[in-house]
Amino acid sequence: DGVHGALVPPHDEDALAAALVGVLSAGEEQRIKWGRAARSKAELGFGYDAWAEAHERLYARVLG
Repeated sequence: DGVHGALVPPHDEDALAAALVGVLSAGEEQRIKWGRAARSKAELGFGYDAWAEAHERLYARVLG
């Protein structure tokens, strides 16, 4: 998506190769920026707080 790195369609070797060339040719500052953005997204979506909130919603739905 350009914000968190490169996103390519599954089974598209040409797109993957092009994305890898783009990532490898990007400067160090850009790679660090992508890494930080991706880590932040992962922590927000899959961190402990997100996990706990999802389970709270599940329990509330199941238990009433």
